[in-house]
Amino acid sequence: MSRPALRRALILAENLDNVGDLALLLQLVHGLRDRLGITEIYVRQWQLPASETMCFMEEQGLSVVAGKSIKGLLNWRTLLIYGGGQVVRDQSSRASMLAMRMTIFFSFLGQCRRAALAIGVSPLKSRFHKGAWSSILSAFSPITVRDAVSLERANELLEQKVKTELTADLAFLPSPLHKALLVNTARKTIIIAPCDDAREGRTLDLDAVAGMAFDLASLCNVWHFTLIAHDTRPEMDGAVCEALADILRAKGDMHIEIVATASLDGCLTHYRNAAAVLTNRLHAMIFAMLGHKPVLIINDRNDKLAAAAERFSVSKLDQNATENQSVINNELAGVYLPERNTALQHASEQAERNFTSLEESLKT
Repeated sequence: MSRPALRRALILAENLDNVGDLALLLQLVHGLRDRLGITEIYVRQWQLPASETMCFMEEQGLSVVAGKSIKGLLNWRTLLIYGGGQVVRDQSSRASMLAMRMTIFFSFLGQCRRAALAIGVSPLKSRFHKGAWSSILSAFSPITVRDAVSLERANELLEQKVKTELTADLAFLPSPLHKALLVNTARKTIIIAPCDDAREGRTLDLDAVAGMAFDLASLCNVWHFTLIAHDTRPEMDGAVCEALADILRAKGDMHIEIVATASLDGCLTHYRNAAAVLTNRLHAMIFAMLGHKPVLIINDRNDKLAAAAERFSVSKLDQNATENQSVINNELAGVYLPERNTALQHASEQAERNFTSLEESLKT
């Protein structure tokens, strides 16, 4: 007897106050609706997001549910989805890990199907986290990972006992997101999207970043800066944007705008207006590439970003360098565009593979 069709999906989502994670969630929703025909979609959050984000989710036809309210959704008509971001990490609290294991336990009782799609895997140092993540991921099939570094780490974590497949970040899945970024507008601002997070060993020399931004503005002849806080939580990107803005103002007369919004549409508007993008955030780099904008990476020694920059022929600016203008000139001249466009096409095909793999798994 064949298994009845799935009626709903429950997505165990990342932080929706981060516009990159919000974009990945919408990409995941697009794939579920377009490829699997699932329209009843719930999004689990342990802490409900800001009211602006909640309204946006309602507009997208999504129901946000608190973590303690999902037990009733975990039955044989539900597809439980985990992924769409850098989800495997040491920073996860013991309480959240226990809650995840309880969610999986109830999903077994309810005979849910489970899939982990396009996940990113950070280095794990804690024995507790290694054991907990190994147990959690082993409950999912298929497991697809978004980059080669994550594939290596996942295989080591799971000791090759569970099959993992290399695909690509969900941001590369052809969707309305791509069309939104390709709207032609005037190139009138330099976007800087910084991340300074000591928990992940990512630090910025803001004087050096300001120097990079000044060189980029000079070569573009654009003296309007838009500093975008991708993660709008108070302890995250907003503070570094404010500090960077102060340094830029001291360099001369220029217009500086700080954007900290949970509105994905509002954020994408700024990317459409960009003359160039300077960032050490993965999805800021991806937004720029999808919109065919020049993009440069601030080298913060993050291996996830470094691997992506190499894959897509995006130049890195060293924070200790005395001269960056030749590197910037090459990017503005489109020297690396042929290789980048080829890589983008391949990434688009691999992103589709996330859902092909899911469809194949659901047939068994």
